Amino acid sequence: SWQEMQQLLEMFPEKISFELAEIIGCIEGGIIWFHFPAATVAQYLATTEKGQNASVLSALIDQAHAKAMEKRIWLSLGTSSKKDGTINADLHRFKSMFGGGAVVHSIYQMHL
Repeated sequence: SWQEMQQLLEMFPEKISFELAEIIGCIEGGIIWFHFPAATVAQYLATTEKGQNASVLSALIDQAHAKAMEKRIWLSLGTSSKKDGTINADLHRFKSMFGGGAVVHSIYQMHL
């Protein structure tokens, strides 16, 4: 929930950041980033239709990429899978536009 995310932001301000994109004073998109020593990871991305048309997420990702390059760390845009484990093709296509790729792996559970 938003309340839980605000609490996490307050508890770990150096590990979590929230970036917004505004158009004429209106929030049209944003990304919540989790920061680790070797990588910055996009955890949640959201945009409005107006923000999508203006490519606000692309601008935020480009800024994060530049910061990651300066720090010489990885930039991860996270997973592109649905809850059932299948690939979210639209999300994967969007992320691929930034030059990244994908790895598909199976997860097995064993009861011992």
